[in-house]
Amino acid sequence: MTQRVELENSDDNLCFGCGPQNPMGLRLRFFMEGDRVITECIPTKWWSGQPGVVNPGIVYAVLVDLIIWTAGGILHRVPLMPKTIDMKLGDVSTRRPISGIGWIVKREGPIAHIRAELKQDGMVRALLEMETRSVTRAEYQKARPMVEIPASLTGFFEEES
Repeated sequence: MTQRVELENSDDNLCFGCGPQNPMGLRLRFFMEGDRVITECIPTKWWSGQPGVVNPGIVYAVLVDLIIWTAGGILHRVPLMPKTIDMKLGDVSTRRPISGIGWIVKREGPIAHIRAELKQDGMVRALLEMETRSVTRAEYQKARPMVEIPASLTGFFEEES
């Protein structure tokens, strides 16, 4: 059986999806399991768009966080996500647990295609596949100048040349 190891998160992470102290957030936790990153969550009625169905914006937020944590857990990098390859935001029930899984589809140098899927009752309900790129801290700050990078991410950037 594959061992499940929780990926370390920082208390200063304010992310809506995975910030452990964010009182308004989803507080997702992520785990390495072999060459996959997984998350599990139990939606509440407050996640609703239509009654009984998780708001598609929240579904997308879970998928994006799963892509980011997959890059961090497997590649040990903070990615830029320049291109969506595939996306399906189907109906996800607020009445059943959600299982998420992320993995690297292919990698060529700093470019990685990462896929994330959300399942309920063993069926894929939503998916996102993105082309991501590992970058230096300077490249990341240039591309996302408003982001305040916490010290906990220092080792997750490519080395400056």
